[in-house]
Amino acid sequence: MIPPDDALADLLVLLPPPDEPAFGAVDAWETVAADLGTHLPADYVAFIERYGSCEIDQYLGISDPREGDFVTSFVRRFAETYRAHREDDPDTYWMKVWPEPEGFIPWAHTQNGDYVGWLTIGHPDTWPIAMYPPRGDDTGAAIPLSATQTLAAWLRGTLRSNHLLPVEDPVCEPWT
Repeated sequence: MIPPDDALADLLVLLPPPDEPAFGAVDAWETVAADLGTHLPADYVAFIERYGSCEIDQYLGISDPREGDFVTSFVRRFAETYRAHREDDPDTYWMKVWPEPEGFIPWAHTQNGDYVGWLTIGHPDTWPIAMYPPRGDDTGAAIPLSATQTLAAWLRGTLRSNHLLPVEDPVCEPWT
């Protein structure tokens, strides 16, 4: 497994950042942490500081949480919708969501409506990745990778997932 710092360096080669990234407020990480009730993993913060809000191959959207009201408009909306579904069908919607202990926090979503996020187990820099909804062999189980490790493995073709389709010659565009 590539260390998170090396994974970001790998990403910079595999997927150059946009020429003009779409960044949120530069000094707003503490505001995001206060709104969310936790800090986010350092490798994800470093990714956002290089790429900003971006879309990879018009397929995977990653938002800069410092832009707009990320916590309310993305994280809380996901959690509220998920919890409503879980009340109706707890066998299908078994996963915990933030701010529940070990809950899922989404950080990216696909054009197919899938989410990539963290399971908030332990320290933010050790949070594993999970993908929602479970599809085929992807059971929603924790993947012991960071955000940048996940992106690098996906772009290299070494991450097999029913959520992240293979890409060739990926392009990263600013996304607002």
